[in-house]
Amino acid sequence: MVKYSYNELVYADESFEEGIERVAKYGYEGIELTGEDPASVDADELKEPLDRFDVEVSSLCGIYTEERDLSSPDPNTRAAGIRYLKECIDLAAAVDAEIVGVGPSPVNKIYPDADREEEWQLAIDSIRECADYAAKEGVVLAIEPWNRYETYFINRLEQAVTLAEDVDRDNVGIRADLFHMNIEEESPVRALREARDHLVHVHGAGTTRAAPGRGHYDWEEVAATLQAIGYDGYITFELLPAAADPFRVLEGGKDEAAAFYDQYTEEAIEEVRRAWDAAEAA
Repeated sequence: MVKYSYNELVYADESFEEGIERVAKYGYEGIELTGEDPASVDADELKEPLDRFDVEVSSLCGIYTEERDLSSPDPNTRAAGIRYLKECIDLAAAVDAEIVGVGPSPVNKIYPDADREEEWQLAIDSIRECADYAAKEGVVLAIEPWNRYETYFINRLEQAVTLAEDVDRDNVGIRADLFHMNIEEESPVRALREARDHLVHVHGAGTTRAAPGRGHYDWEEVAATLQAIGYDGYITFELLPAAADPFRVLEGGKDEAAAFYDQYTEEAIEEVRRAWDAAEAA
């Protein structure tokens, strides 16, 4: 049976404890950590509210900037990316999270810095080194494709599968993000079926990155597909308000932001649970 979590990134400047309390209130089993500076996080401080509200850490979402480019031809940049990913793995292990998301090339890098084949091999080498490190901690790496406006490197699940197969480690799979898939996949549900053997994590969102139920996804079809392929991991919601600068909107007023957080957090789990139950009953 799938479980549900929510990415703490979209709670902007709220405290971790406030986010934990919210997801617990709406019936989530987990929360996804944002790995902006994983080495500075005190895992013991996180465990107290997690235990108090009976919420687990589902996964860790890495933040892959140009200074953390796992495919960079510059050895110093690539080493920084490897060091960063290992720090994410350490934090995940410390809070008993199984999944760490991997962006093999940084967000907003829409052209390669070198030959594309060279960058592909560099990404393989970087992820393989980190996968071997993660295996010692029982952590699984989930390669995530992003849409064409955020990266040139991999945009579709089939490309992520190819990269995972090239890395050739048992603890490397892929993450399907339904927002990005809405842009890049001709048929998101077909892509899910074809990637079934490598799928270890799902990011859920509506077609505009709003809560599921908004936009044009048929969530019963998505749920039926995940059931058919035997997916039983986490569905993690990564949702943002429709605005050119969503985080500025969220920081505009605490009461207004909290109302938005409550609305999307509740809507997301209610819609996908409804769809999941309907698909099971069909």
